[in-house]
Amino acid sequence: MSASPSTKLRLAFRSGGRCARPGCDRELVVESETGDDNTSIGQAAHIAGEKPIAKRYDPCMTDEERDHYNNLI
Repeated sequence: MSASPSTKLRLAFRSGGRCARPGCDRELVVESETGDDNTSIGQAAHIAGEKPIAKRYDPCMTDEERDHYNNLI
């Protein structure tokens, strides 16, 4: 995925720090067991598929539209 770091951060804030998949609600950041920095376990995903082999791929979208905030979750 080539979404910018600021777009990924915006997604994390929008989700309230929790997984957006229905029924999951898992926290996106977990505390380190050693007391070091916390670990991000969340991943951004495309709504309309990123690659032509994806189920929801839309050939009418540009690469910029595919990686835009509005097409990510």
